[in-house]
Parts: sequence; C-alpha cells; structure tokens
Amino acid sequence: MRKRVFCIMAFVGAVASYVALLFFLLPRLVDSIPLGTGEVEEARISLGVTAFEAARELERQGFVSNAHVLARWMAKMGIDRKLKPGLYRIRRGTPWEVARQLASSEAEQLQVTLIPGLDADELAHLLPYLERDDLFPQDLRSHLPKDAIDRIVFLLPETYQIVPGEDEKEQLISQASKLWTQRVGTSVLSPEELRRRGILASIIEKEIRFDEERPLAASVFLNRIRKGMALQSCATVVFAWKSEGRHLSRLSLEDLKIDSPFNTYLHRGLPPHPISLPSRSSWKGALAPVESDFLFFVAKGDGSHVFTKTYKEHLEAQRN
Repeated sequence: MRKRVFCIMAFVGAVASYVALLFFLLPRLVDSIPLGTGEVEEARISLGVTAFEAARELERQGFVSNAHVLARWMAKMGIDRKLKPGLYRIRRGTPWEVARQLASSEAEQLQVTLIPGLDADELAHLLPYLERDDLFPQDLRSHLPKDAIDRIVFLLPETYQIVPGEDEKEQLISQASKLWTQRVGTSVLSPEELRRRGILASIIEKEIRFDEERPLAASVFLNRIRKGMALQSCATVVFAWKSEGRHLSRLSLEDLKIDSPFNTYLHRGLPPHPISLPSRSSWKGALAPVESDFLFFVAKGDGSHVFTKTYKEHLEAQRN
C-alpha cells in the first residue's frame, strides 16, 4: 500500500514537474516559431484608421487573407487600442502570425515640422498639391482661394507625424489644414475677406516677435488701409527683394524703391499674396485686432515695439 502511494505521489510529482516545465518553455517555444513566410516587407497602416480598417489595409496589401480574423487577433492581443500608423516590417502569414508581428514591431514614421514664417519659395514643393481642394477639410473648402500660393496660410505650423510613402505631401496638407480649422476656424468672414486676413497675418508674422503685440499691429495696418495710407511694411520689401534673389536683413532708402507689387511703400493696400506662413497667434491678431487709433509702430532694441498715433510721435519714438 505504501509502495502504491509512493508511486502515485511520484507520478503526480512528475506530472506537476512536466506541466511546470511546459509552462516555462511554452512562451519560448511560441517565440521560436517562425512568424510568416517569405521576405520581410513594408506593411503600411494609414493615419486615423481603426484596428479593423488597418486589418483591411493589410489584407489589401496581401499580408493576410482574412481581415476579420486578423482584427479579432489584434483585439485578443490588446494591440487594437495602441496600434500606431506607419510602416511595419513584417512577413506575410496567417492572421495570428501577422498580429504577433505587429505586437512586437515599432511603426516607422516621419516627423515634418512647418515653421512659422516660411515663405512660398520655401514651401514650393507643396504648391502643386495645394491646388487640390479634397486635401482640405470639408468646411474649409468653400473659403479656399483659387491660387495655391494663397492657400499656404491655411496650413498651421506644427510638427506632424507622417507615414512614409508617395502621399507624404498630401498627408501633410490634410493634417496641417485640419489643425488650422480646429485651432483657428473659418469664422464668419467671407472667403475674400478671410484671404485678406490671411495675407495680413503673414505680414504680422514677419513684423512682430511678441504675441501680445500682434493684435495691435493688425490694428495699425487696418487703420492705415481705412485711411488710404500705404502699409509701409519692411517685411514686404524684404520679401520683394528675396524674390529677386537678394537676402536683406536691413533696408536702405534705396531698397525701398524696388518696383514690386509686394513693395507696400510704393503700393497702397495689402500685397497680392501672403509673404509667409502665419502662426496661430498671428492669425488671432489678424482676425481679432484691438480697436485703437494707432497708425505707426517702431521696433525697440529688445524686439518689442512702440505704437503711436501721429507721425510726430512716431519720429520721437524713433529717436528714443
């Protein structure tokens, strides 16, 4: 009897040891199983898609044969809620194999930064794509100017995550214009007036360093336009010379004579197109200028400005 009990205990112990060993080795055995077949390829998951839409994309790209099963495995593994857009380097295989590869892979993305103050020449690579209305949010399309160069103001400066591929520029325009709509908005202005305020915002971006001064600068420029005065923006003259191949940081009296529609010392009103990519704060200044009687401003040594109502006060501010 004792021998039988001993044998049973020995058997139970052996089974327990075997089960423990199996649980210890199983994850390693699973990890050692080759996932998928063939060469490693680039699998592309687009921005803003759900887990099931991502599974459909992978099905269309030939990595799996059944998107529904792949989506279920992604949910079971908990990667459906943390799946990032980008390029994944994986092999084709069963839904389980592809899901396992996604769980252990990092998405490759590009970071593209739009910097406030970039001008049309620096954004020239985007101009052909800016002609496409479908890249802009639906509620912005009715306000879009016809000229692509005028549309650069509707791209909000920010750093964007882009999925590498042939449509990188389209992604950038879609994201940047969507963010502009969210943070700035189309307001109640007519399309033409919104275009004009965009040009004004582009001038403010180049003229003013401190955000709190931008609504004041907008007030100055709008007051001058209402009175039929020339804007006399140095930033527009610098832009005019840059278009001619000269990069100036300081202007002489002779420089102010350049024959260009962007020379707001010679031509009244706003220039024909934006001179830069305006930030959100420049847009806010252009859309909501303060009410004032200011007609002039002059820069101080620290980059701030003195705002004045009369030319006499302006001359005194220049001397000080």
